[in-house]
Amino acid sequence: MLALRDKAIWLLPKSERYGGWPASGEIDLMESRGNVNLTDIVGRNIGVNQFGSTVHFGPNWKYDSYSHTHYTKNAKTDMEFHEIFHDYEMLWTPG
Repeated sequence: MLALRDKAIWLLPKSERYGGWPASGEIDLMESRGNVNLTDIVGRNIGVNQFGSTVHFGPNWKYDSYSHTHYTKNAKTDMEFHEIFHDYEMLWTPG
C-alpha cells in the first residue's frame, strides 16, 4: 500500500504586524492531499492529482476570505502530480 502525506509550500510573514492569523496574511503556493484514491462525488481525484493555491486574509479566522482567492488544478491523466517532479512558481508584482 502506498502511503503519502499532505504536501504544502506556504509563505508566512516574518511578524504578525496586523494581528494573528490570518490578519497578517498567508500565501499557500501549493497544497496537495496525499491520498492516492481520494475522489469527489463526480469521481474526480482530489488527492494526489489535485493541488490548490490560496491567499488567506481577514481580520480573524472566522472571517478568513480565502474563498475569494482559492484556485485548484487537477493533473492530466498522463502527468499525475505524484508520479513526476513539478516546478511551482509565484510572480509577485506591484499590481
